[in-house]
Amino acid sequence: MLRGRGHDDEKVELECPECGVKVETTVEKAEKGEVTCPRGHRVAVMGLLGGAKLS
Repeated sequence: MLRGRGHDDEKVELECPECGVKVETTVEKAEKGEVTCPRGHRVAVMGLLGGAKLS
């Protein structure tokens, strides 16, 4: 977890498991556990942050 170190607003890039589109969000939103891709698919984030790219 990166909270408390000034990283909450850092960008994270994930890949939608349904359609493969890149989903860009913040660490803060990703840590809540789920984001939505631009095509409307829900992307569960638990366990994915270990391989996420921080921008």
